[in-house]
Amino acid sequence: PYTPPYGLCGMFRQLIDLDTWIQDANGGSFQKNADFRLNKIPHKLKCCVIENSFRNWSSPPYYFSVNTSSDTGPTYDGVDIRLLNHINDEIADIENCKQLGRIQVTNTILNPASTLLEQKVAYPYHSLRYSYFVQRAGTYPRWTWFTTVFNKFLWVTFFVTLALIAVVMRWISSSRQILHSCYYTNIIYCLLNAWSVFLGQGANNIPENIKFRIVFLTWIIFTLCVSTVFQTFVTSFFVFLVKEHQINSPEELPAEEYTVVYDSVSKMLTLYDETLPSICIQSVIHAFQYAINTPRTALYSTEEFFKYNERKWCKNDEIPRYHKFKYYEDSNNFNGLLFNLDDLLQDKVNHVLQKLATGGIVH
Repeated sequence: PYTPPYGLCGMFRQLIDLDTWIQDANGGSFQKNADFRLNKIPHKLKCCVIENSFRNWSSPPYYFSVNTSSDTGPTYDGVDIRLLNHINDEIADIENCKQLGRIQVTNTILNPASTLLEQKVAYPYHSLRYSYFVQRAGTYPRWTWFTTVFNKFLWVTFFVTLALIAVVMRWISSSRQILHSCYYTNIIYCLLNAWSVFLGQGANNIPENIKFRIVFLTWIIFTLCVSTVFQTFVTSFFVFLVKEHQINSPEELPAEEYTVVYDSVSKMLTLYDETLPSICIQSVIHAFQYAINTPRTALYSTEEFFKYNERKWCKNDEIPRYHKFKYYEDSNNFNGLLFNLDDLLQDKVNHVLQKLATGGIVH
């Protein structure tokens, strides 16, 4: 079926009369006794091209369009496209061909059920590592704690009280009959002494007057309360957590009321949990876009898919930074190229992919 003119790319075009069976009394025999052990697959497939069957699907980094504005149609690129170019160079011969036949293959990641229905096994040239992606926890505004310990109204009240106590001390000290009162006749001197009390440094030359000392003692008690509360909050600045709590395990998702977004039906069926809300979007791109635009969602995907979509669809600082679960990884998700109808070619292509992997081209 792969040798013209009898067949083209696995499709029969002419029947070949290899031999004729003659029935007789002894049971029968072939006339020519021909050898039926024919070479079903030639070394080079004449006028055949192996291509991806999912042309309307985009599954980066394996298969995606890079130019949709061209007059000749979109241009495709990806890992599968480049691997198929190597495979065609190895087993296809398209010189002097008026008509090209096409043999279609499918990446098993786009059709996981095909691996169960087909008898042949695709060569696992790549392994996907799935994990959860959630928004990275934010950081506390630590340097602003020096001003946000109290609200603006309390700060204004404190400085107004500081000015008023200085004025009261200046007014009481206006009498020259009070001992040491001459030092407090200057309003700046009164402000500095009141401020030094707040800083815990004390004051010198306190006038020997009962009214003055009552006012001064009241100010000491007030500033002691304010400074104690302030110092307590500032001390917590040095011991408090830098970041908010970071979700880092699937067990934390239900407690935080998260919804898991899957980009693979098989993964959703495998990991389905009644306690954890989940949805499945059968498109890597659409699942990514839904997850980053919906709060409190965790995307279950691969790091390759996530980074590709982030570079392609998002500008710098357009989306928050995301965190991949550190201690969770769903590996051993091998994928390969599987023929839709041509099982005879599977071993041949598997051999080519194995040689490419040995040479390091696949990776």
